[in-house]
Amino acid sequence: MEQVVGTPLTAVPFLTDPQVQEYKALYIRTVEQLAGLPDVQCQKIFGSVAHKQQAVAWLESFKGADRLRQEFETEKAETAKMIASLNEQLAKLQGAKK
Repeated sequence: MEQVVGTPLTAVPFLTDPQVQEYKALYIRTVEQLAGLPDVQCQKIFGSVAHKQQAVAWLESFKGADRLRQEFETEKAETAKMIASLNEQLAKLQGAKK
């Protein structure tokens, strides 16, 4: 059995089960493969031009989410550093009062 890396066609809401099966029969198993389908091949498969455009848009929508996740992780790390620094300062102040 061939291992394919990518998002399975079954994960997208714009394809029906019969359409997924049709693409699988043509050895197109992932959203990434569908998005990269050459125009020449699209002309031979009914509806594939629209599906290709939907696949590209679907993949693009996740790029924005990845950017937001990275920004969140950066802010989270900076906040953790700030909290650690403030805890150290507080410990020093409490030690100075004793």
